[in-house]
Amino acid sequence: MARGRKALTAGRATKAAVPADEGVLGRRVAALRRVRALTLRALSQRSGISESMLSRLENRHAMINAHSLLRLAAALDVDLAALFQEEPAETIKTGRRTVTRAGGGVQRTTSRYRFELLCAELAGKKMVPSINRITARTLAEVEGLRSHPGEEFIYVLTGPVVIHTEFYEPVTLATGDSLYIDSTMAHAYTAASGEAVILVVTTGPRAEPAPAATQG
Repeated sequence: MARGRKALTAGRATKAAVPADEGVLGRRVAALRRVRALTLRALSQRSGISESMLSRLENRHAMINAHSLLRLAAALDVDLAALFQEEPAETIKTGRRTVTRAGGGVQRTTSRYRFELLCAELAGKKMVPSINRITARTLAEVEGLRSHPGEEFIYVLTGPVVIHTEFYEPVTLATGDSLYIDSTMAHAYTAASGEAVILVVTTGPRAEPAPAATQG
């Protein structure tokens, strides 16, 4: 009996280890998928994220990294911020403007980075700005290089930060340096020392299918 109680306690602890934000994400992904009449297999083929991972995400048993979030948003044809909203935000077609005060963005944490989504209340944006805080020092800590549709602009607010890319040698950027890359080229960021803080602006085509075998 004691052993059974111990196993049950461990199971509860594992489920509780998933942050509350991931619960919102799981519910929103499931809802958006159903509205679009997509099966898990179809969403997997669009996003390049395995069916098992998508199922675990929807059931709040798994976390997902930042690059996979971008793929998922593209596959569902929504803005990244919409994945974390309980209800879809209204898309304003003209005269759009929004202000994010210092520290007032939507804070999120993934297995790779801690980031703050800026101007998150506007849905359907062509650009997704965020501030990423990076403490990982090795590629192993960020689970290697990942790719996603679109392009990416990086500006270093607090350096140094190391940018790893598929076709180039790693480059170290200091505070004030910037970089523009094709995001379909696998890439990752690591801190050269301490914590690095970067402004990242991503953009890309909506619902562009990604290779099914890739989990970026």
